[in-house]
Amino acid sequence: MTFNLQYLSDSLGRHTAVQIPYRDWKAIEKTLEQAEFKTKLAKELREAFTEVQKIESGKVKPKKAEDFLREL
Repeated sequence: MTFNLQYLSDSLGRHTAVQIPYRDWKAIEKTLEQAEFKTKLAKELREAFTEVQKIESGKVKPKKAEDFLREL
């Protein structure tokens, strides 16, 4: 992805900020939202697999379907 960047500088010529076109920002936001969703999903799947392993090993009692649905 290529962006049309504009830099703001102070009186000494040091960059102090960057501006990008709004449509580029919206594309970045969408990409970040997708990454956050994937990260959250991966975390939840890891937790689910860990819980299944604990149930299979007898460390945790399985939940009844009605209790599970109440938690949603």
